[in-house]
Amino acid sequence: MRHYIRLGHVYAGVLLFFIVTACSAAYCAQSASQMIAVAVLAKASSLTTPQASYASQKARSAIYPKTGLQYYTPEAQGIVCPPGKIFFISAFGDSLTSGYGLDSGLNAFPSVLQQTLRELGYSVVVENDGIAGNTTADARIRLPKVLMTRPDIVIVELGANDMLQHRSTVRMKNNLSAMIRKIKHADAKVLLAGMYALPHYGKRYADKFDAVFPDLAAKYNVVFYPFFLEGVALNHSLNQKDGHHPNAAGVKVIVRNIVPYVVKLMGAICKSTH
Repeated sequence: MRHYIRLGHVYAGVLLFFIVTACSAAYCAQSASQMIAVAVLAKASSLTTPQASYASQKARSAIYPKTGLQYYTPEAQGIVCPPGKIFFISAFGDSLTSGYGLDSGLNAFPSVLQQTLRELGYSVVVENDGIAGNTTADARIRLPKVLMTRPDIVIVELGANDMLQHRSTVRMKNNLSAMIRKIKHADAKVLLAGMYALPHYGKRYADKFDAVFPDLAAKYNVVFYPFFLEGVALNHSLNQKDGHHPNAAGVKVIVRNIVPYVVKLMGAICKSTH
């Protein structure tokens, strides 16, 4: 993230303790991004080596291109698609995708992404396939139904609830792996969004969790967006009162950051049709 709020280790430890002990399992399952902000805070305090996670400056500079959104129009990117081509995109995830807590579905990530891409000149339909509380196991079960709609691109935003329920990272990785294979088998492109783990569960668990997403992206050669809440987590003005789910302004930031990755996939699809 561009700006991290650095707190003392004692304060951070006490904060983590009260948040975690006060959060029931049922509540955590409902909130896909619950305590993610605290996780990022702890991550920021612990980044002392070049190898420390994928929150490196290099990764952040890749997320924030120097050019504006106008650079991602079809003309600017040299993207030429067959006449009448409409891109069907599935925003497949949990509460961060579904628009949990927002006043209107029009402010949810899928709707804002669709509107932004259309304003740039792309013919797109972005389906809201997010369900609050979904773990990777839940999503794996319902993926076949989503793939029946034959999307061109599937944005996979999952894993936060697995972490909040302290589920096995091996099983989470297996679930994500199976979903990526199914999506690719359906001739759809994958955009994998990463997540961070809470340090409360220990460095060993956090390291394993954090490594799942870049490992899978490399293994299956899919486009990887390192952190779905990049630029939003810890910014009170971009989050709802719960401090964990983005508000309408926060969703716009997420969309702004992820658009270059979506455009890259649309360009690849058009190129492959020529």
